[in-house]
Amino acid sequence: MLWWRVAAAAFGAILVASCGDSASEPTPQPTPTPVQDNWYSFVVQCTNCPGLTNAEIDRSTVPYRARLRVGQLTSLRVVGRFSCEPAQTQLDITRWMVGNPQVIKVEPSSSESAIVTALSPGISTITVERRYTDGTLSQKSLKDSQNSSGCGVMPDIVFEIIP
Repeated sequence: MLWWRVAAAAFGAILVASCGDSASEPTPQPTPTPVQDNWYSFVVQCTNCPGLTNAEIDRSTVPYRARLRVGQLTSLRVVGRFSCEPAQTQLDITRWMVGNPQVIKVEPSSSESAIVTALSPGISTITVERRYTDGTLSQKSLKDSQNSSGCGVMPDIVFEIIP
C-alpha cells in the first residue's frame, strides 16, 4: 500500500508541473534596456575654413534652414551630448543620408564630419546613422547647434539651396 501512496504523490507532482506550462499563460520576457540617444549633428560655422562657406541659418521658419547657394560647400559635425553638455566622445558614424540627393551631396570627411555640396535649388534633410558598441543603430536628423549647451531640445534644421 505504501508504494501506491508514493506513486500517487509522484503522479500528482507531475500533474502540477505540467499544468504550470499551460499555453494560456504567457512566458514573462525580459524588459529590453533602452539605448541612450543623446547625440546630435549640426552645421559647423567656422572662420577661415578653406573652401567652406558658413551656412546662413534662418530661424524664422520651422524647421530651421541652413542656406547655401548652388556650388557652395559647408561642413557638418556629429557630437555626443551627455549630462546636458557636449562631450568629446568619438561616435561611430556608419552613414550620412540625404533626403533629396538632387539638391545636396554629403561626403564623409572624417569619422565624425562630412562636407555638404549645394547642387541645385531646393530643400533637403540630412540624417546621420550611428552604431553603438552593442551593434544597435540610431538615426538622428540634423539639429541647430545655437542652443548646444544646457538641456533644451534642439530644433531640426534642413538645407535650403538657393540659386
